[in-house]
Amino acid sequence: MLERVSEDLWIVTQRQRLPGGVELGARMTVIRLPGGELWLHSPTPLDDRSAAAIDELGVVRHLVAPSRLHHLYLGDAQRRWPAATTWGAPGLAAKRPDLRFDEVLGEPATPRWGGVIEAVAIDGAPKVSETVFVHRPTGTLIVTDLLFSFPRAPNLATRLLLWMVGALGGLRQSRAWWIFTRDRAAAAASAGRILALPFDRVIPCHGEVVDHGGHPAVAAGLRWMLRGAPRAQLQPGSDLS
Repeated sequence: MLERVSEDLWIVTQRQRLPGGVELGARMTVIRLPGGELWLHSPTPLDDRSAAAIDELGVVRHLVAPSRLHHLYLGDAQRRWPAATTWGAPGLAAKRPDLRFDEVLGEPATPRWGGVIEAVAIDGAPKVSETVFVHRPTGTLIVTDLLFSFPRAPNLATRLLLWMVGALGGLRQSRAWWIFTRDRAAAAASAGRILALPFDRVIPCHGEVVDHGGHPAVAAGLRWMLRGAPRAQLQPGSDLS
């Protein structure tokens, strides 16, 4: 169901069982732009009731597939809102030729998003090509797989997987990024640009929402990626020692 997080900001959280009983869940974020248009990040499966609740908020104009790994339900969203502009991660159009892509995500944030959403592309990991976003009015960072947020796991299978990839116990980055990242300097610079933005809340696609203290938690969670980032890019208090 649609859940209000803050002014002009909502989420839809769903259970999602993977092979082996792993449950990482899935989350879509909905932002109402200043003109009343809606921006949907990482669409999840929606029943008619949930889709109708979204339509009551405004007109869906932007569908965002934020990485090359988050696109499974984009087609369903396109069928529900065919007039919406679809934004895809770099390289996603070639991966999913069955879908329509109108724009490629990049930096800086487009003026068509009302000037309230800041985009940061995570460079150096082309097989993921994730872009993260900060909703400035609410101080909210929105991430896909860059960080997981599991203070606890819903079952043993999930706990074991998260422990193996180092993503259990809070806001953490999976060790899979060690494999995905081909250019550590570029990735570190991207992580530094994230920390240069103002945010306190973090909404991940997988795990629990972090309502407060998100900025230092992100700095700690991205410790591996941030090593080597120029100090000038980091906010005070971002301890990388």
